[in-house]
Amino acid sequence: MEWFHSSRSGTASLSTRRKSTPSYLPCKQSGRARSVWTAALGIRQQKLLPGSFDSPESRTAFTKLQLELVSDSLPGCQATSVAVSVNEVLLAHLHHAGGALPSGESAGELGEGVKSSSHITRS
Repeated sequence: MEWFHSSRSGTASLSTRRKSTPSYLPCKQSGRARSVWTAALGIRQQKLLPGSFDSPESRTAFTKLQLELVSDSLPGCQATSVAVSVNEVLLAHLHHAGGALPSGESAGELGEGVKSSSHITRS
């Protein structure tokens, strides 16, 4: 079993887990501040912050970024995604319009066409 954990050059080491908390670093090219962190899926992220490195403006932006990342990771703060079909949006609009169409058609006639097409698209 020991041969499985070794390589030609010796024992294979596992890579270290990257930090999920953002780091405040200087950008060498622009002199501005940047933040680097690893997202939940292990993807490395970075963001260039406004203002020069260690300025109050960049520190404020870094603090806001930290708060956004913390609030995104809290279980009760995530937005729920609801799938809505195009037909449901059209029907909601027809209901909202209440029969007042500028073309002179009644919403009832148009609504029947949308309702009948919704049966075709849902199958």
